[in-house]
Amino acid sequence: MFARQSAGGLMAHVRAVCESTSLAVVLYSRANAKYTPETLVILTDTCPNLIGFEDGVGDLESISTARPARLRDAVPKRNRADFMP
Repeated sequence: MFARQSAGGLMAHVRAVCESTSLAVVLYSRANAKYTPETLVILTDTCPNLIGFEDGVGDLESISTARPARLRDAVPKRNRADFMP
């Protein structure tokens, strides 16, 4: 079993990952790495290559309160045809 990480620890880790690469970064929230809406807003403001967030916990109501505009605008909307051969 893994211990749940603190918000400060998660932010430090994400910042280190984002600073170490020029690639796009997508966060995955899960039971032991749960991002609060406040943490998500701070990270999107400070990590320009953070482009996405996936909720693996099922707490969409909490995360939908943050909805950072930069994440919504970072990835162009695609339709199903874009992914079909």
